[in-house]
Amino acid sequence: MTVELYKCLSCGAGLENDIQDCLCGKLAFTPEQIGHLKHEINNPLTVIRLKLELAQRDVNRYHMGNTDRGHKNLIDALEQVDRIKKFLEDL
Repeated sequence: MTVELYKCLSCGAGLENDIQDCLCGKLAFTPEQIGHLKHEINNPLTVIRLKLELAQRDVNRYHMGNTDRGHKNLIDALEQVDRIKKFLEDL
């Protein structure tokens, strides 16, 4: 499954809709396979989100470095995690 997904994505299916079409059409994944894929992506995303939230808390608490820049970078990263999670929910 991973090899087929890589082939599909490396052939130009880089946009979210193209990825969804790739997962549901060209590769003909079963709902069970898509569920497994979603699970395997969601688990590390949950850890990433937690670590980003902890880093954001530390930046806010200890005013580490350039707080505005660090805070914005953390918010941007959290938004991207949420974007991926939303995409997975819509599959």
